[in-house]
This record gives sequence, structure tokens and C-alpha cells, in this order.
Amino acid sequence: MGAPQALLRPVEDPAGLPGSKEQFCAFVYFNPGCEQRNEFFRVLSSKKHLDSAGRLLNNIGGDRN
Repeated sequence: MGAPQALLRPVEDPAGLPGSKEQFCAFVYFNPGCEQRNEFFRVLSSKKHLDSAGRLLNNIGGDRN
């Protein structure tokens, strides 16, 4: 899986970042057996709302087939 720190990159100019975004992240998957990914979703969504459109952990409704 690798280290998650490898995905981070330094912010070169914080003043250039948008002040607020209406949406943060979309999460779409279906695999109830992948506990690492399920835990990642739970931890990340405890910090900021994630739109989850997959059959597992769906929080936006709609057709989940």
C-alpha cells in the first residue's frame, strides 16, 4: 500500500488556495471486506464531509446498482 505521506506535497503558496470549497471529496466503491479502506473513509469523513456514491457507505442516495 505504501506510506500515505508520499501523497502529500508541500503547499508552495498558501495565499493562492481557494478560501472555501463547496465540495471536498467523492468516494465511490463497493467492497465491504476491505477494512483498511472502510476505516480510511470513516477517519477522513470525521474531518470533513465526503460524498459517498457507491453501494457501501452511500450518503447521497440515488441508484446504487
